Amino acid sequence: DPTPVHPVALTLAAKDPSENVVYIARPCQYVADEACHHEDWTGARFSEEAVASINAAIDQHEQRARAASVELVGFSGGGAIALLLAQRRDDVTLIVTVAGDLDPAALNRYHRVSPLRGSLDPMREALKIAGIPQWHFTGSRDTLVPAFVAENFRKASGSPQNIRLEVINGVSHMEGWAGRWGVISSSISASRGSWPSPHRSASPRTP
Repeated sequence: DPTPVHPVALTLAAKDPSENVVYIARPCQYVADEACHHEDWTGARFSEEAVASINAAIDQHEQRARAASVELVGFSGGGAIALLLAQRRDDVTLIVTVAGDLDPAALNRYHRVSPLRGSLDPMREALKIAGIPQWHFTGSRDTLVPAFVAENFRKASGSPQNIRLEVINGVSHMEGWAGRWGVISSSISASRGSWPSPHRSASPRTP
């Protein structure tokens, strides 16, 4: 069962003061469906099917809200999903990741576990989405997704000025984010208008 025991992302969404906040769980979370298989939350957790299903959900909510743009926020593996989504959309104005798995291959080598053979690799999209403003947060006590993962992604993006990395002191992978989210979300809100206009180096890929 891939449903999180401690749903950090859901907690952050509930605490976020922004308008039109939508929490989208990853496929097979919070449901018992015969169509779900073990591979869907292991080796294929960032598969084409997973990304496409979340992309369709975003389209539905964007239409309901009559919104012209979206900001993507991803926690842990949701960070990889946010990057993969941004590459195929033309309405993303900001990407925020929290303890994000932005370089799955390097992270799996670090932990000496099997590679994600059925998943897309967000590192391959780094240059394509480098023109979209991004803010990647890491916890100083995070041993599951250390800060080098976000640094790898920034380097693969060409290290543009509109990609910010920030390490939050005293925070681990699962603990501490909820207490800091008010300050973090205020910083994100205050930064709007200071970023360069989003642009991309390649046309969005059709899902």
